[in-house]
Amino acid sequence: MNKKDSLGYSICTTARKIHHCLTARFEKYEITPEQWVVLRTVFENEGVSQKQLAQLVDKDANNVKVLVDKLVKKALLVRQTNPGDKRAFSLFVMPAGRVLNYKIQMENEHMLDFLAEGLSGRELNRFFQTLERVEANLAAEADKLEQAAKEAEKQPVREGAKAAAAKN
Repeated sequence: MNKKDSLGYSICTTARKIHHCLTARFEKYEITPEQWVVLRTVFENEGVSQKQLAQLVDKDANNVKVLVDKLVKKALLVRQTNPGDKRAFSLFVMPAGRVLNYKIQMENEHMLDFLAEGLSGRELNRFFQTLERVEANLAAEADKLEQAAKEAEKQPVREGAKAAAAKN
């Protein structure tokens, strides 16, 4: 199979091109697509904690912290102590963040219109159904791999493996 015939290759190539276009469109607003995803998600979930936010955007907590730090520095988000848990912070969108979210949403909608150009509603529906199925397959595989890793952690290390590891 030619690598260009690969489903994974096609998805990755397309995703990179979309990311590149969004980056170019968002540059005038001095925000990255990743930062906008965080801003939009907080906008849609006011008062969310960083931990919850990481789950919502499906990113590592440390990466989310860096993104939030940048948005706070730009005065687009604010952290407030959670009254129910003094160790946690709740995130809220600042007025400038609301304005920027709206502007970037308009840019994103133009991009989505461009992406769907020439596709019928039926084709788009089928495309989304296909992507949902691929995502479900990936989620199932990720669950299997995670379970296998947990099982492997429970297994005692063989003596031969210990010796090989010690040499390295």
